[in-house]
Amino acid sequence: MNKITLNQSEAMAICWGDLEVDDKFKIIEDEDWIDHGKYSDKTTIFEMEGKTYSVSFGRSGSHFTDYNYDWEYDDNFTVEATEVVEVEVLTKIWKEVE
Repeated sequence: MNKITLNQSEAMAICWGDLEVDDKFKIIEDEDWIDHGKYSDKTTIFEMEGKTYSVSFGRSGSHFTDYNYDWEYDDNFTVEATEVVEVEVLTKIWKEVE
């Protein structure tokens, strides 16, 4: 697996889609936050230098109390992004007989 390490400002730019801060990234897919109670996470697919990567972000809290994001706990925050490729997948489902 090919991985790269993103620093705090790069991670924040990708998470928020704030590409005016760092224009070397192009967002391909940006999932909504998935709520798991106190914790939420999301995955973003982005392109950099002709390669495509996947990175996941986490947060805790709620929309009632504000959120704390992964990078708020560590001044030297880094996160790994994994190189990915898009693959077409055939899916089978069960359907009622008419």
